Amino acid sequence: MPEPSDKTSESKRLVAEALIHANNNEVEQAFERFALAIDTDPTNAGAYWYLGILRAKCGDMDGAIAEFDKAIKLSPNNAQGYYFRGLAWDRKGNRKRANEDYSSALVHDPEHVKAKERLFRGSVIIHSTDFWVKIVEMLQQNWALIDADDAGAVRVYFVDDTGGVFDEMAFPSAEAAFEGLWHNGFRRYAGDSSLSFLRPPSAPFRREGNPIYSSGRFWR
Repeated sequence: MPEPSDKTSESKRLVAEALIHANNNEVEQAFERFALAIDTDPTNAGAYWYLGILRAKCGDMDGAIAEFDKAIKLSPNNAQGYYFRGLAWDRKGNRKRANEDYSSALVHDPEHVKAKERLFRGSVIIHSTDFWVKIVEMLQQNWALIDADDAGAVRVYFVDDTGGVFDEMAFPSAEAAFEGLWHNGFRRYAGDSSLSFLRPPSAPFRREGNPIYSSGRFWR
C-alpha cells in the first residue's frame, strides 16, 4: 500500500494533468483525472477546488458549490474557497449567499481584492446577448459583448464568468469591433461548437475592477 506522502504526490500529479486537459478544452479527460486524484487522496482540498471551478465553467453551479463545500471543509482558512463558492452563488442569482461567502473570504484574507469588489459593485446595462469568448489560460476565459446605444455609438464590454464587467472599449463601427475581437483571439460563441461546454454569463452585469488579463487595454 502506498505511503500517505506517495498518495499526496500522486494526487497532485493527477490534478496537474486534469488542469492541462481543462486548459485544452478536453473536459471529459479533465473530469476523469480529477476523479482519480480525489480517489487517490480524498483529503486533497485543491482537487475539489479546481473541480468546482471546472463544474462552474460548464454551467453546473450546484455541482460547483458541492465541490467548494468539500474544499472548504478540508481547508477552512483558505479565502479562495469561499470566494469561488460566492461566485457560484452569484451565478445562481443568490446575492445573499454570495455576499456571505465574499465576507467570509475577507475574514480569512482582509486584502482579497476581488472579494471586496464583489461586495461593492455597480450595475451595467448591456442589451446584446451575442457573446464572443476567448480562452485565456487554465480554466479562465474572457467574454465580450458588442453593444450600440441609441446614437449609434459602438462599445465592447468585457465580462467575466459571473457577469462582472472589467473593461470596455469604444469602436467607430460594429465591423471594427468584430475585427478587433477576432484579431485578438476572440471567437463568436454561438458559431463555434467546440466551445459549447462553456456557459456564458447572464445579466445583471456589474462593474468590476480591471484584472491583469484585461482583453481591452492590453490588446496587441
